[in-house]
Formats: sequence, C-alpha cells, structure tokens
Amino acid sequence: QDDPGDYVIQGVTYYPERDWMLVTAYHSDGNASSKIFALDAATGEFVAMFSFRNIDGVTLNKDHGGGIAVSENNIYYSCGDKDRKIAYAPLSALKNAPLNAHTQIQLAGEHDFVEVGSISSDSKNAY
Repeated sequence: QDDPGDYVIQGVTYYPERDWMLVTAYHSDGNASSKIFALDAATGEFVAMFSFRNIDGVTLNKDHGGGIAVSENNIYYSCGDKDRKIAYAPLSALKNAPLNAHTQIQLAGEHDFVEVGSISSDSKNAY
C-alpha cells in the first residue's frame, strides 16, 4: 500500500457535486502512479483515492501529477515532463466512486503543449 508521506502535493480543486477537495500528488521517487486524494471539504478528512490509467488503458500514469481542474463534464490533469500535457477524463468517473477506496480512472485524451518561455527567481531574463 502506498504511504501518503511518499507523495508530493501539487494541485487542488473543488468538486461541488460531492463537496470534495481534490488534491493531486506525484510519488517522490517516481516508482508509483500519481494520485488524486479526495478530501471532504467540510471536515478535511480523506474520503477516496484515485489513479489514472494512461490512454493505452493498461498502464498507470506515473507522470508528475501537477495541476487539476474540474469542469461540467471532465477532470483536467496536468502531467508529463515538466507538466507539458493536459490529460482529461470524464467527470462521471468521480460521480459514483466508492468511498474509502482506491479507484482507477481511465484517461480519455491528452494534449501536448510547447513551452514558449520561462522565468525563474535566479534568472534576470525570460527564455
């Protein structure tokens, strides 16, 4: 079983239909799949855990699990090398998910993004 202490928290969003805060995290050594931890928004208590299956439908997504957003129909999840992908899955995967369980969610698609520049605190120039 995964130890939550081995995960690095990255993103958070609110899922109003179940009154959950969804928190993304990646495994500190990259040997386990990234996770979404669902917390009861009123109490902060753990209610469910999710992993994403890659587009191939077989392997678990071990990418850096970054930001997360929920729309009317989808869950959006930033992943990939330096978060250069946005993957998505149908929101229906969360609607009937069992409590206190680890559920796998099938990614439905992904989009790659090209980095056009970056700024860091130790750099005076954007490049």
